[in-house]
Amino acid sequence: EEPSTNVDLEEKESITPAPVTNIKPDYELFMCLGVNNGMPVDPRTDFSTIDKIHCLIRWQGITPGDHKVEFYWINPTEETQEYYKQDFVVVTGGRHNSWAWLRLREGEFIISTEFAGRWSVQVFFDGEFITEESFRVN
Repeated sequence: EEPSTNVDLEEKESITPAPVTNIKPDYELFMCLGVNNGMPVDPRTDFSTIDKIHCLIRWQGITPGDHKVEFYWINPTEETQEYYKQDFVVVTGGRHNSWAWLRLREGEFIISTEFAGRWSVQVFFDGEFITEESFRVN
């Protein structure tokens, strides 16, 4: 008979989790029509289906090293419409700007009429949820 790998919870010694070393950085988030030299262009929360919608995050207090920012664009049916990932390295200074954009039309054609409504963008930093920002598309 093989030895059991299950451990009774009463017999299990308490385990101290490792200390968390990744401190969530401070940030400013802007929903806007563009980004120019790290600054938001025309910040707003209401957009039209012809707009190129940007989410800009200005990070501060980032620890030196390799980092990853992820943007999940959630449509009015609460499904992920688009996903964008940015890998970057911070050497010194602890500051970095990240942005992603969403376009709901190709050329003269709106991709779908179902795009009108409440949207959101979810932002993750190094795999951890940071924030969710809502906006409207009319």
